[in-house]
Amino acid sequence: MESEIWIHTLLKELPESLFYATIHDPIMIFDPSIDDVIKTRNKILEVGYRLHGI
Repeated sequence: MESEIWIHTLLKELPESLFYATIHDPIMIFDPSIDDVIKTRNKILEVGYRLHGI
């Protein structure tokens, strides 16, 4: 479930302009704007709910 949300879905939906890396659970976005952080957080919630109702 974790890799389906983070790796196979969420990372494909993040803007290409972001420089990010994943290590286990966290997603690290380097030099993000607050807007990038909020959009990414909202996308995580959306994807988790869409795929697994969580």
